[in-house]
Amino acid sequence: MALFRRSKPRPRPSVPAAPRAPPKPFDEASLAAAGVRIRRAPQAPRAALYARVSTRATAAGDERQDPEVQLSKLRQFARARGYRIVAEYQDRASGADPRREQLEAMMQAAFRREFDTILIVRLDRITRSLANLLSMMEELEAAGVNLIATDQNIELSSPTGKLMVHLLGAFAEWEREIIQERVRDGLALAKKRGTRSGRPIGRPPSFSPKQWERAKAILQAEPEISYSELARRTGMERRTLQRKVVRELGGRPEIPGPEASKQA
Repeated sequence: MALFRRSKPRPRPSVPAAPRAPPKPFDEASLAAAGVRIRRAPQAPRAALYARVSTRATAAGDERQDPEVQLSKLRQFARARGYRIVAEYQDRASGADPRREQLEAMMQAAFRREFDTILIVRLDRITRSLANLLSMMEELEAAGVNLIATDQNIELSSPTGKLMVHLLGAFAEWEREIIQERVRDGLALAKKRGTRSGRPIGRPPSFSPKQWERAKAILQAEPEISYSELARRTGMERRTLQRKVVRELGGRPEIPGPEASKQA
């Protein structure tokens, strides 16, 4: 029986591979039409900061009422919570005044959904009126914008936060009415006394009529006397003497010059 050997397969000639076409870019519209969901990386929520200081405190130069103090605290809070700050607003006005330029601009931006959350230090920075606060809450909820009072740990989106907003808003309005009532009582008392502030009209004189009569006599006898010496001898204040001499005497008595002495 003959044995057959298997022949080795002959190598096939190599054919160069066809170049691959570059991958097509993503077409979100076609993928969405095909029912493919695209997962995007979550973005940091956008936040707007709002600060308000009182006009009275600003006029008095109170550094604690600098809006930058509030904004600095809000920036730290935003960084700690992972918010992306997209806008900052500040007003110098009374909390009882609802017509504030920056507040209105912020509310308009909220309606356009330019941010997701508004950060404030306290609720009274927005308004001191409960009616205005509740109206603003409804507008922000309709726009889908959250409100957080950082110092009071109040968040509008939570049920507890909504309850706290009602309670603190009512307390702020009560406090404002109490202050207004005290001011009205003080003005009524001042009006009853005949003055706007309640203090007696004018200032009590710092000298007696006898002192002024003595000063006039000394001026007539010694027209060259200095005001300092005249004040020492009469017990009157130097500035008071100057004012009285100008107002009542028309100035100091004339001192005779050398020519007048020679003619005499």
